[in-house]
Amino acid sequence: MLAKKVLTRLIYGIVATQILLAVVDRLPVLLSLLSIGSHAVYAGNLRHFPIVKLSDPVFILSCSMVPSSPPPPPTRFTLEQAPY
Repeated sequence: MLAKKVLTRLIYGIVATQILLAVVDRLPVLLSLLSIGSHAVYAGNLRHFPIVKLSDPVFILSCSMVPSSPPPPPTRFTLEQAPY
């Protein structure tokens, strides 16, 4: 059960960081909400941890959300765009 506690706290930490970045750094709200929603679904997978049912709708939803939440482009964190 230690692993479940660690994973749960990591998810809460990531969500708190996302909220903080959205407020302080003005990270795009839509991307932040998508990420927070994804992590809420990932937390739903911990209900029956460590057993994962491949036919569970929460698991299927979390698998489909992985490609839908891309990281922000690198130009978001730079003042000037680097020439490529």
